[in-house]
Amino acid sequence: MTTTRSAALRPVRPPTGGTWALAVLPALVVAIASVVGLVRLAAWALQTRAGQAWDESGMDAVYGGSRALRRVLGLLGEISIGSAGIVLAVCVGLALLRHRYAAAIGAVVLVGGANVTTQLLKRVVLERADYGNLTIVSLPSGHTTVVVSLALAALLVVPRGLRLLTVLGGTTLAVVTGAGTVVAQWHRPADVLAALLVCLAWTGAVVTVLAVRRPLPPRWVGGIGDLVAALLGAAIAGAVLLAVGVRPAGGWSGFGEAALMLGVLGLATAATVALAARLAQPHGH
Repeated sequence: MTTTRSAALRPVRPPTGGTWALAVLPALVVAIASVVGLVRLAAWALQTRAGQAWDESGMDAVYGGSRALRRVLGLLGEISIGSAGIVLAVCVGLALLRHRYAAAIGAVVLVGGANVTTQLLKRVVLERADYGNLTIVSLPSGHTTVVVSLALAALLVVPRGLRLLTVLGGTTLAVVTGAGTVVAQWHRPADVLAALLVCLAWTGAVVTVLAVRRPLPPRWVGGIGDLVAALLGAAIAGAVLLAVGVRPAGGWSGFGEAALMLGVLGLATAATVALAARLAQPHGH
C-alpha cells in the first residue's frame, strides 16, 4: 500500500530534450520538405517548357473508352463537399468517442487547411506560362486533395486495429481518384503529385503541433506493415483501373509510358499514406 501510494505521489518527469526532438522533428521536417517539394514541382511543371511537355505526355499516355470514362466520371462525381463533410464528421465522431479531442481538431484542420490551400494555389497564387498547352492552372488537383486529406485525417483518429485497413483503403481510393482525373483529362500528373504534397505538408504541420503538446515519437520499426498495406492498395487501384477499361493510349507501343505514369502516381500515393500513418501513429491510439 505504501509503495503504491508513494508511486502515485511521485512527480512525473517532463520529457527530455531528446524526447522532444524525436517527437517533433520528424513531422516538422516532413512539413518543410513537402512545402519545398511543392514549390519546386509547381515551378517546373508550370513555368518550364520541359515540365509542361512531360505533364502533357503523361496525361496523354492513358485513355479510357466510353464505358471506362462513364465509370471514372461516376466515381469522381461522388467526391463532393457533402460527401467529404460526412466522412470528416465520422472521423471527428470517432475521435470524440475515444476522447481524442486534440486528434479530432487536428483532423478538421488537416482537411480544411489542405483543401483551402489547394483552391488558393490554383485560383489565386499560381500562374502557368504559355507554351502552347493552355494557361489555365489546374495544379494541385482538388479531387485528389479531398480524398487524400480525408484518408490522412482518418489515420489521426482510427484505433490501432483499424490503421492498416485505413492505409489500404485510403491508398486504393486515392490512387483511383488521382489516376482517374488524369484518365478523364481533368488533371495532369503533376497536379496529382502537388495534391499529395499539400496534404502531406498539412499532416506534418498538424502532427508537429500534436507532438509539441504530447511528445510521443513515431515508431519507425513497425512502418513496414504500413508500407506493405499502402503498396497493396496501389496495386488494387491499378487492377481496378484496368478492369474498368483504362489502357495505354498508344497500344503496346505506349505501354511503357503509361506504366511509368501510373507507377509514379501509385508509388507516390503509397509513400505519402505510409509516411503519414507513421507520423500519426502515436496520436491515434
